[in-house]
Amino acid sequence: MGKLVPPHGGELTPRLVEACEVPGRLAAAKELPQVEIGSREVSDLLMIGMGAFSPLTGFMGKADYDGVVADMHLANGTLWPIPITLPVAAEV
Repeated sequence: MGKLVPPHGGELTPRLVEACEVPGRLAAAKELPQVEIGSREVSDLLMIGMGAFSPLTGFMGKADYDGVVADMHLANGTLWPIPITLPVAAEV
């Protein structure tokens, strides 16, 4: 079998959980603040979940966002062309 191309950033970072963890995770999620998201954010969330946005492990924080906007690089130096953000109100 041939070798696969390594994931961007060097590590695949899927965020999926095992089936046995789902009930506990759903119960914990009910305690978190809820935010309404649009179709773009849902798409980004799915991409993060399956690891398609590796090496990202979630929406970008300020350091990664600033680096991508300034020179298309994450804070760790990895090339990244577009910000992956979750627009929420400041109080959330």
